[in-house]
Amino acid sequence: MNRQRTITALREVSGGLGDLGAFLPLTLALAAAGAISFPAAVAFAGVAHLITAVRYPLPMAVQPMKAIAAAGIATPAAAAAVPLAGIVMGVLVTLLALGGALSRLQQWIPMVVVRGMQLGVGAMLALRGSEWVLQNAASDGPVWLAVAAIIVGVGLFTRLPAALLVCVLGGVMAVFAMGSVTAPAAVATVDLSTWAEAAPLVAAQLPMTLLNSVVAVVVLARDLFPDAGRRVTGRGIGLIMGPLNLIGPWFGAMPICHGSGGLAAQYRFGARTRWSIVALGVAKMGAVILFGGALATWAAAFPLSLLGLLLIVAGAELGRHGLRVRPEEGVIVGGIALGVVLGHALVAVTIAMMVWYGWRRWRTA
Repeated sequence: MNRQRTITALREVSGGLGDLGAFLPLTLALAAAGAISFPAAVAFAGVAHLITAVRYPLPMAVQPMKAIAAAGIATPAAAAAVPLAGIVMGVLVTLLALGGALSRLQQWIPMVVVRGMQLGVGAMLALRGSEWVLQNAASDGPVWLAVAAIIVGVGLFTRLPAALLVCVLGGVMAVFAMGSVTAPAAVATVDLSTWAEAAPLVAAQLPMTLLNSVVAVVVLARDLFPDAGRRVTGRGIGLIMGPLNLIGPWFGAMPICHGSGGLAAQYRFGARTRWSIVALGVAKMGAVILFGGALATWAAAFPLSLLGLLLIVAGAELGRHGLRVRPEEGVIVGGIALGVVLGHALVAVTIAMMVWYGWRRWRTA
């Protein structure tokens, strides 16, 4: 019995680490661009984990808002607008939640659109993970990458806490590589004069948040956890993520959201209860308190190829749920997925919804 409890506990901890493949690289890149403070972002994400764990009995993920992050990494002007964009998203999400719009989205958005988003985001994560593996395999060490791949492979078919072991391996490698990297600066402020630069970031992020971080998360939570998942609602998600984004950027934290990819990753690597993210939240806050600025240097030295492995598995798990459609819906799902991968999610979803509702009306005419 004690051995079984130990294995279960290790898998919970491992599952909580399953989403680091998306969290660490984006957070580091935003910090390097001067958009956020890395220690503040990690600590505030830890707070968000604990708040989420109080509300939900399942392992809900906390991730960077990817559209805002991508823009902030790309140009200095957009980087300066990231904190303000996060605050604006906080205002919009909170208002939509209070007004009931987030809950109604679950009724307005056809399931075929949600499945298309899941398949597209899953493919995007898997492709990005593959890119990191291919680009960094030589520099990170092919032998260690092979060891990590074996661990992940065994973990897919057994109760081995694969993500935990891969993170321990990568963490030890990062300790020895810390002398060769430079930590990103820990300074980031809200500049209210960047409203013009923040507007396109919000416009790009809002549809992704509504579809992937609200509707798709609600659907995936109920797919994975038929009983506990019923407690996950669009309004509930908005009333957690909205206020957190109203507060975090003032302290240098990044704009955050729940993501269906993060939930899929954590589930795939063993997370089944709120305790996985309680452990992750405590670990993040504890690491900032204990190590401070050195934490950013360690994270910058973490092997990207190992994070890429975790990202590939996370993408495959999410994409698997996107394939749960009827044969006649395959073209629509595939079209949305392609649009997401190519960076035109809003266009793809708009066209898909027009086709879907037109086809349904034609069938019932």
